[in-house]
Amino acid sequence: MMKYAVPTNFRPDLPLALTGLPVAELYGQLPRDFVGGGRASSNIGPVSRRRLRRHVQETHEAGFRFNYTLNAVSMANREWSLMGQWRLARLLDLLLECGVDAVTVALPYLLEYVKRRAPGLEITVSTQAGVATPDRARRWQDLGADGITLSVVDVNRDFEALRAIRRAVGIRLQLIANQPCLQGCPATAHHASICAHASQTGMSRFAVDYCVISCNQQRLSHPEDFIRAAWIRPEDQGYYAELGIDRIKLVSRGMRTDALVPIVRSYVDGTSPEDLMDLFPSGDKFIALARPSLVHLIRHYGHPHRANLFRLRKLGSMTGGQPVSIDSAGLDGMLAPFLEGRCRRMTCQACGHCAEVARRAVRYDPEELRRAVDNSADVKEEVLSGRLFSYLPRWWPRPGKRW
Repeated sequence: MMKYAVPTNFRPDLPLALTGLPVAELYGQLPRDFVGGGRASSNIGPVSRRRLRRHVQETHEAGFRFNYTLNAVSMANREWSLMGQWRLARLLDLLLECGVDAVTVALPYLLEYVKRRAPGLEITVSTQAGVATPDRARRWQDLGADGITLSVVDVNRDFEALRAIRRAVGIRLQLIANQPCLQGCPATAHHASICAHASQTGMSRFAVDYCVISCNQQRLSHPEDFIRAAWIRPEDQGYYAELGIDRIKLVSRGMRTDALVPIVRSYVDGTSPEDLMDLFPSGDKFIALARPSLVHLIRHYGHPHRANLFRLRKLGSMTGGQPVSIDSAGLDGMLAPFLEGRCRRMTCQACGHCAEVARRAVRYDPEELRRAVDNSADVKEEVLSGRLFSYLPRWWPRPGKRW
């Protein structure tokens, strides 16, 4: 039976709601710590160290393990100092004191650091490490990793690569199933860096997630990209189990319990909801984004020296649901060309399979979609033009004009 790694929201009702399901572990992280992780603190509600301790205990009482994510792709070189070493050691001491069972890392240095300082902790390699080849997987195994979450944007539908990686290593392999990231997304490294620095103590809480803005515009402008994304249908998990994938990881941290548990149950039951979009994270499902408190808004966005507070309101329009639905009944058989390896031999434009699936499965109101595209383009223009960061009506120099 497939096991699942489930994100936590640090609410006490979540472990209880998952009781009896084949959940291997809950994973999560404080909104901010010295290392940082894969989610900006603005996406996570307030969580104290006391709540962390109690939640780890609640997780254990429900029969699950707890995996603390230390998966920043950069610590901004702060680790190469006496103070940085002290803070890193203090964070690891906190995790051991709380009783966490495992950590997730994206940096080889952190893996070796944890292995030396806390040999009892299990270590999983993050999807942000970009493991997509047998050689890279083997090198992480040689470093001492106990498991790897493979690159969600590179291998989720590359069955030849999955077979090769499975043959190359003997450690646990898992895939993220409900992340609607574009296959081969060029913004992966940048997005990981934004989230890392926006979740680290000592760094600014304010961050503009340009990658989400840009990808949202891309998907809305080309609805077939909703099909080209890296998700795995609950009905298709068997193909991955046959390849030797040990675990499915679900996202995303900070979602409401009543939004997250149905997603877990869909994968456990192997049945998609009528609208596949219900499986994916969206701003309206997050505790901190759906109805942010005034304190949360001031703490993360009240930085007048960094951005125009009057223009920041436009970013709020990006936190709602998508004006698109995906008819799950229209997706039957869509995985066949991927099983044959067609994607390795041709471009999306030459293939056309996902575009054909989109024509029968993706549903939207044309006028509503047009408004969403225009709104997304407007928000992106605010960022690219620099207007979001200035109070002056015209401050950016014209091309070729000297400063």
